[in-house]
Amino acid sequence: MISPMDVSVLDSNSEELGTLTNELMDNAGRALAETIRERYGKARPLFFIGTGNNGGDGLVAARYLVEMGSEPLIILMKDPSMIRTDISRSAHDLLDEKVVTWQWDHLSKSGGFDDLLSGCDLLIDGLLGSGASGTPRGTYKDAVYMINGSKKETISIDIPTGLGTGLSVNADLTVTFHDMKSNMMKDGKNLPECGEIIVKDICIPPDAARLVGKGDLIRIPRKGKDAHKGSGGKLLIVGGGPFTGAPSLAALAAVSSGCDLVRVAVPYGIWEVVAGASLDIIVERMHTKDPYKLGPEIMDRLKDAVGWADTILIGPGSGRDQQTLALLSELFDHCVNSGKKVVVDADAITAIARVSSEWPTIDEDRVIITPHRNEMKRLLDGVGIGSDERYLDNITRPTGGNCSLETLDPLVRFTKMTGADILLKGNMDMIITPHEHSLGEHIFHRSVYIRYNRTGVPEMSVGGTGDLLSGLCSGFSAMGLSSFDSGCISAYVIGKAGEIALSKYGISLSASRVLEMIPEAIQS
Repeated sequence: MISPMDVSVLDSNSEELGTLTNELMDNAGRALAETIRERYGKARPLFFIGTGNNGGDGLVAARYLVEMGSEPLIILMKDPSMIRTDISRSAHDLLDEKVVTWQWDHLSKSGGFDDLLSGCDLLIDGLLGSGASGTPRGTYKDAVYMINGSKKETISIDIPTGLGTGLSVNADLTVTFHDMKSNMMKDGKNLPECGEIIVKDICIPPDAARLVGKGDLIRIPRKGKDAHKGSGGKLLIVGGGPFTGAPSLAALAAVSSGCDLVRVAVPYGIWEVVAGASLDIIVERMHTKDPYKLGPEIMDRLKDAVGWADTILIGPGSGRDQQTLALLSELFDHCVNSGKKVVVDADAITAIARVSSEWPTIDEDRVIITPHRNEMKRLLDGVGIGSDERYLDNITRPTGGNCSLETLDPLVRFTKMTGADILLKGNMDMIITPHEHSLGEHIFHRSVYIRYNRTGVPEMSVGGTGDLLSGLCSGFSAMGLSSFDSGCISAYVIGKAGEIALSKYGISLSASRVLEMIPEAIQS
């Protein structure tokens, strides 16, 4: 099953891969027409056509039905000039002149609805699609009542208009495309408003779901009219000490994600340096025993900050002092046990590499670890899963962009054992989750989902880009995205930012220059 948002994601990702949206609409309309013809022969259908792409699917189906010898009728809810998308307007312009078309307003004034309904054999609901929200209003509301009151056989295109709002078309048959929509079912059963459901393949390329694409950027939350400071995410970053650039870059990337409030907790000896990186971040001066090292003595103060935050990023620039690692390990456990969302990066990965019996329970998609190949080896070794250099090479540098199930098995075992998502950085990033998701490569026997990111350039292999990635990932997480979606989108955006920076600066690439391009990459 996929969500209505995933439908938009797949459409956009398909276009990025070369399959145009009008091709998908044509495939959908043809599949609908073939179903109508197979089920009802030459029965005369009456299409109710809205102004979006759902109506466009209906217009294409009507065109194909004419070619099959049928005589469809069409009611347009608005004037053709008000059709919202180019591909739906094109579908209208391609209609055969033989197709009899009315406009709702004209019928309403002339009182011709009864004659039109009596002259058809079945009704086709192409009013509102899966992207619509809210209860049908105005003429759309009137059309729903008319369809349901007609007592005629009714087919909904993709999803019944108004499904789940309290006022919906009651379809006898729903012809949906690519996959079942998540709002068509409740408690494992099809909603009665959908009637019988038929799923039709419309040739969405598999890579539209497998690879992260520009369509995934649709998931990034946008602020509503009632937004206030903090409603767009509160992030706590714990790191720094031996290194000052890492927590600063991570914080600035999080700000660029759109996250409202970003706090950085660092040892007091580097407070001024990190605070000087930007006026847009809040820097917490932690009273550590050593001015340049995090230690367990600040845990109580960190607990208060954790309670404030939506997401906690642990590790950038912290170093591997034993006292520091002890704090990061304790902090990780506290965050997970408190139900918080967590991103683990850099030296915090070393801190949490442990035997499987010591992992806290992670039963939701709220924890993601962002290792490179050597850090992944530490994690695998920590839980007792054997790994070698060839395995890590195959996973981070896959030949032809694919990994065999055998190659993936250690990583799959790790994520199933711990419950954590993994964003494994490489020349093609791999994002894997043991929690159910509607997109990606599903490894059924293990119930994990994997997606891949191909954006980025070799020139990004400089210090600091990993900190940008974890900061962006944690920013998206704090804004409300799941850990898996945060990992996917942050990998895509950072890669795009690197590509844009390369085109502007050439090989003189730095983390700061990639950071500069993040807003443009998000808008791409």
